[in-house]
Amino acid sequence: MRQAINLALDRKRFAKTLMYGLTDPTYIMWIRASPVWDASLDVGEFDLGKARQLLVDAGYPNGFETKIQANNGFPELVQFDQIVQADLAKIGISASIEPMDATQANGLVTQGKFASLNNHTYAFGDQDPAMQFTAFVFRPDGNASRFQSDQYRQIVDMARREPDWDKRLALYRQIATFVKDEAFVLPIANGVATYGLRWNVRVFRGSPWLPTLSSKTSGWREVMSRYVVGRILEAIPRSVGASQRVTIAAADDGAGHPYVGASPDRPATVQV
Repeated sequence: MRQAINLALDRKRFAKTLMYGLTDPTYIMWIRASPVWDASLDVGEFDLGKARQLLVDAGYPNGFETKIQANNGFPELVQFDQIVQADLAKIGISASIEPMDATQANGLVTQGKFASLNNHTYAFGDQDPAMQFTAFVFRPDGNASRFQSDQYRQIVDMARREPDWDKRLALYRQIATFVKDEAFVLPIANGVATYGLRWNVRVFRGSPWLPTLSSKTSGWREVMSRYVVGRILEAIPRSVGASQRVTIAAADDGAGHPYVGASPDRPATVQV
């Protein structure tokens, strides 16, 4: 079911319309600013026909009901929630939307108590790859979606301990494939933040860990930040028993601050 929802996310529409064409859709956990990012892995599709078939194969030919808890801290994602709601309806999933203030929504995510879908963010994508797994969404243990996997836990630990850089990158790319296949975190697009620079500003750094940006033109200029907008989903039909519960992770910066646009290193997500 997580894979079905993944196929029902129109990332290109989100990037082109709600992000005004300033960004690109993404399908993997690593942002483009990360040394782990690989174009050959960052591919995917929007296909409602395949999504519907996956639901049939999973035993839900008539779909199911769920809820999207819309975090008002992310206005662009709140708008996207409405698009997702309409597309999910086309494959038989009836999703209601419940607007929530950021504090309430973040609390549900960090405590792993969200009911269905909740837009959210994750951080550390442009730092050492090992840092990504301190973010609440990707923690091998105690993550927001309660996702558990011995394989995931082992490979994350292997990558962290590996001293050879090339071998580390290979392991982290393997993790990207694992996360994509398991679909417990569903990234949406690279996020964008704009800064206005006076004509006499020559060097600018958005925050200590971001690269220095140079202003080579007069007047005001827009520059793109280096964080990813992400989206997390946890599909939990009310008819599914505890032993069958399907979960996915949420995302934040590891300190309970999941805000897209509030800081240039935080991507956004949604949980079901």
